[in-house]
Amino acid sequence: MTLTASLLLLILNTLPMIFAQCGPKEVYDGNRCYQFVSIPMNFASANNYCISQNYALVSIHSRYDNNYLMKEAGIELDSTYSSYFIGMNKVNSNWVWTDGSNIDFTNWLKGEPSGASQCSVQRISDGYWMAFSCFTKIPFVCVGPSNNRNNTTPSLPKTSTNRPVTSPSANCQAGYSYFSKTGMCYQMQLANFTDDGYDSFVAYHNGSIHSFEEDSFVRDLAINYLRALGCFSNWNYYSYWISDIISDGNGNCIWKNGQPFDYSNQIAEPYDCTNDYADISIDTITNKTTLNNVWGYPTDADWFDVPDECKSILSKRAPL
Repeated sequence: MTLTASLLLLILNTLPMIFAQCGPKEVYDGNRCYQFVSIPMNFASANNYCISQNYALVSIHSRYDNNYLMKEAGIELDSTYSSYFIGMNKVNSNWVWTDGSNIDFTNWLKGEPSGASQCSVQRISDGYWMAFSCFTKIPFVCVGPSNNRNNTTPSLPKTSTNRPVTSPSANCQAGYSYFSKTGMCYQMQLANFTDDGYDSFVAYHNGSIHSFEEDSFVRDLAINYLRALGCFSNWNYYSYWISDIISDGNGNCIWKNGQPFDYSNQIAEPYDCTNDYADISIDTITNKTTLNNVWGYPTDADWFDVPDECKSILSKRAPL
């Protein structure tokens, strides 16, 4: 066999390995696998979908990555949309990637990020990034490592409804939904308790939220639960209870289950836990139109006026 023939045979034998790095309908750039999803979703649902595929919303770390994505998005995504979600989002006043990777490259349009929007998009026309509403439904891109994807077919949802990502393999208690990012099981339940049983009730439900993604997941779970109950049909918002925060004895807030209070979505001034006897209930108000949710203190306007059959609280459990 000649040298030329040997090289040709080597190339032909290698090509299937190169193109088999990613799953069907995914794009390989020589390093990572990209899944371009044209089904429009809001940021939280898009993030949950990527996680369900063992991927993450795309993070961008070089000019090459940015230009490559811009070009491929113009080919792969629905042409009726001018931009798509990337994994950059604002958490506690800081912009971070949802996959936890370092911010070593940015390509914000001049004047961006601007406004109150806490999520971001890449414009397909020029590759610039802009702050964008987390609640608008648009296409998105997932990214992940190239190994062991060749036998995996992406499982796209049939609709873009806000449904929590569940997993039968998570072995949650009956009625609970699994969130792969935290490895925990969640359920909304009616807050049936007497004043005397308040502390034990809250401790049993073990609620706490530690990230924007978890907050959005719980919000979608609560909305679906309250809709199923027929609650808040004549209100312009939904309301549900997360849990309580207390003082750690050193003037800092912690969740009542003892976990750190390391994420907050409060509406006004910071919660004050300088009093060692502080015990602050955290409820959420979610605007029905924008689905924007904020945390507050239960007041006559949002919690105590809620009918008993609609007073709901978060229950959070580890898998069985």
